[in-house]
Formats: sequence, structure tokens, C-alpha cells
Amino acid sequence: MPRHFICTRNHTKIYPVPTKKERPPLLPQTWISLIQPSKKEGFNRGESFSADKPMIRLFHPLFKLWSKKISDINWFNQEVSGINPATLTCPYCGAEGTCISCHHPYHRYLVYLGPDNRPVSAVVKVPRVECTSCGHTHALLPCPVIPFGSYSLPFIFRILFLYFTHSMTIEELCARGGFSHSTLYKWKQCFLSHKKMYLGLLLDMERTPADFIQSLSVTDAGCFHTRFGFSFLQKNRMLKEASHPGHPEQPSSA
Repeated sequence: MPRHFICTRNHTKIYPVPTKKERPPLLPQTWISLIQPSKKEGFNRGESFSADKPMIRLFHPLFKLWSKKISDINWFNQEVSGINPATLTCPYCGAEGTCISCHHPYHRYLVYLGPDNRPVSAVVKVPRVECTSCGHTHALLPCPVIPFGSYSLPFIFRILFLYFTHSMTIEELCARGGFSHSTLYKWKQCFLSHKKMYLGLLLDMERTPADFIQSLSVTDAGCFHTRFGFSFLQKNRMLKEASHPGHPEQPSSA
């Protein structure tokens, strides 16, 4: 180890020279962007991250979710076919009427209740558009679709209504719907958390879960997304928001 000398009036001391530690190698730019979004991606300092940023949610106030007369797959196709790109707003740059360039769609599963109240799995094509202003692409998700989930929103509402009204046992619900007990309890926990966030503490205590499900409309689902920046019953979006009931409202990403 190299040494250097320090001379004083009375004596001389020898101190070892500390070796310089090497800096760890920098991560590639692509990894850094995944860990911490850059400002050019629309996440400025102080701006909360919304999981629905790459998506544009479509909420057409046509009917209540409980009393609808149309199947979820037909509802999905009807909203997709009625999209007017000129009315869309880019969730990144906020430009209106710029999401007019069609991008490559992708396919995903959608599980919904059939005519005999049995689960039906279908493959749907989700359209995507590209903003001509900032160049970001966005998926267009109609109301019956829950982001990052396969089961439709009315499907889960129907299951939870039967659960809260004790119309069927847990074993019967899971066997009929083809899901596990843990999945049902996760839906229940997420539903109660989002119900409290949307109604507030006092109204949440007054409204029973079954009454709340029957009163929900497409407009309510859109208002929830506008207030909190994510969709109703979206997984992994319950514990943090529910533990901070006084958190500021999030801007809509649609």
C-alpha cells in the first residue's frame, strides 16, 4: 500500500494512503427509465404516477352496471366500434384531438357471465392509438375491462353481490365462477377499499355493499377514475390509497 509522510516539528509520522474506491458501473439507460421515469415521459417532479397513464378509459354514461341488458362482450364491441379519435385527449401531453393515428392493436382475454350465468372466456382486440403531438401510444379500454385483469367489471360485481347477500356459499361461488377462495377475498378487499375511498367514511358506513353495487353506474366508474387516477377494482391499487384517506385527488388520465 502506498504511504506518504507528514513531518511535524518533533517527529515524523507515516500514514497509509487510502485507495480510491471505484464507482459502480452505471445502469443502461433503458434500465434507468424503468426504475425512475424521466421527465420527457410526462412524470415531472411532484407529479403522482398513475398506472393508467398509457391507457385511455372509455366511459359512456348509458346505463347502470347492475341493470344493463347487454352482455359484456357486446358492450365491449359496441364501445370500440363507436370510438371517435377526434374527441380523445392524450394522457401524457394533454393535447386534444391528436390521438388520431391508429397503432397496432393487441389481444387479451375477457371473462364475463354468459346467458346461463356461467363464465365465458373470449379473446378481444384492444385498439391502440398514437398521439401525433408527443408520439406516445395508448390503449383504449372500455368500461367493462379492468386494467391488468381478465375478469370483467360486471362479472366481479355479480359475484360480490351474491357473496354479500349470502345467496350462495363461498364454495358454490368459486366452483361456479372457476376462481379460487383467495381471488374472491382479494376482490372483496379491493371492493371495500375503493368503496370507502369513493363514498367517504360516513357514507361508507351508511351504504351496504349490496346497495352500493346496485346503484353503481358507468358515470360512477368514470368519476372514480377521474378522482383517483386509476380504475375501480384495479388490483394493487387499494391499500396505499385507503390508508391515506386525505390524499389529494389525482387528475384523470383519460
